[in-house]
Parts: sequence; structure tokens; C-alpha cells
Amino acid sequence: MTTTASKDQFIGGGAYVLQPRSDGHRSGLDAVFLAATVPGAATGLLYDLGSGTGAAGFCCAARAPDLMVRLVERDEDMLELAREGCDLPENRTFSDRVEVLSADILMPAPAREEAGLVANSADWVIANPPFYLQQKVRSSPHQHRREAHVLEEGDLEAWFRLTAMLLKPGGQMAIIHTADALIDVLKLCEGRFGSLEIRPIHPRLGKKANRVVVSGQKGSRGELTLLPDFIVHDDAGNTTQAAAILREGKGFSDLETPL
Repeated sequence: MTTTASKDQFIGGGAYVLQPRSDGHRSGLDAVFLAATVPGAATGLLYDLGSGTGAAGFCCAARAPDLMVRLVERDEDMLELAREGCDLPENRTFSDRVEVLSADILMPAPAREEAGLVANSADWVIANPPFYLQQKVRSSPHQHRREAHVLEEGDLEAWFRLTAMLLKPGGQMAIIHTADALIDVLKLCEGRFGSLEIRPIHPRLGKKANRVVVSGQKGSRGELTLLPDFIVHDDAGNTTQAAAILREGKGFSDLETPL
């Protein structure tokens, strides 16, 4: 292992994640907000697609004690850090419910099941795909960071195909993306997921949303719902709602009632 790692606390110490200090993607707010779509009462099997070193999946496992989690990542250095993260004593309350899978979202169908990506097996799938198209950004010179942040044209659809393939009928999905990708995300949900919920994430009150979290149900024909804006920061730091998720390990469903 050549990657120098830091040990970072998530959800108020509910989970600890090993992350590369330099050459590689470091998880933060996006991973925690994605995990917050999964309620603490969730059961069954969850796949975390594009898991990196495990931040979102670890947070889900820490918050939902009856949930099994499979981390899906192609970067071998990130996978090694995820495995080492499972061995941390701070994560012992959930590590036996986490499995680390080496798999590429774009791999051909025959190789999927061998890698542990089993059709119609998941109750939950969460996804944090690369946000940027190769043709529209200047890519990082660091391979790990570039692969975590940049997709080729058309590759995002493969993430949605795989998500639909993994989920059982009625299973739940959630994806986090940039706000300007919302139209593309909704188009890719068509024919796959319904009862969609869109949650805009704003860095501050009065600032435009820079992220959206979209969740839905496989095979549903339910209507789309635009949820209230979620504000991350105020003048004092994190808003009360953001602090509840980031530091107390709450989920979005917990915020429907007064904290």
C-alpha cells in the first residue's frame, strides 16, 4: 500500500474512514448526505456504488444496525483502505456487516455476478458517481482523483442500469449529483424508478443549490415530489438540521419531526 492515509471521523464518531491524504478522492458532506437518505430502521442489503474508501456505506451501516452493506469500488488503493477501515476498532459495531467488492460499474454483464453484483438482490442502492464529463473539464493529473471525478459521455446511464439491475422490485435507490445535472438524472430514472423525491442542497440560505439528492423506488409509478430546501451553513456554522446529520448521525427522515 503506497497511499498515505488519514483517519477521519464521520457522523460524530459513529464511523471512521481511512482516506488518501493526496492522490485520491476524499469523501465529505456528499457521502454523509447520500447516506442520510437511508433510514436507521432500514433492513436487508445495500450496495454503495462508487464507494471509495467506504464513507457513505460505513455511515449507513453505523446508523442502521439491521442493514448489510456491500461497498463497490474499482480503485484497488481505495479498496485496500476500505478493508483496513473495516478493521478499525472504532468500526467494530458494524464491520461484520460490511463486504468490500472489487468491481467496475462499467464491467460487462457476465462478470458482474462473479464480482458479487447480484441481480434483484438489493433492498437499497446508493450511488455517488463522478460528477464531471471528460469533455467539459480539465482532468486532474492524479489518476485516482481523475477516475473518481470524471466520466466519459454516456457512462452515467450505466450507473442507473446497474442500480436497476441490482434492486429487487420495490427496492429503494438514492443518488447525489450536482444541481445542474438534475435533468439528466431525471431522464435516466424514467422507466426505472418512480415515486421520485428531489432534495436540493444549498451551501447557504440565499445561495443556489449546488447538489441534489434524488431518491426513488424501482418499478413505482408514484408521483415526483420536490422536498424542502436543505441549507448546510449559517453564520454560526452548520445549521441545526445539517449538524443533526453530520455530527449526530441523523437521517433525513428523522428531520421530519422536531429535533
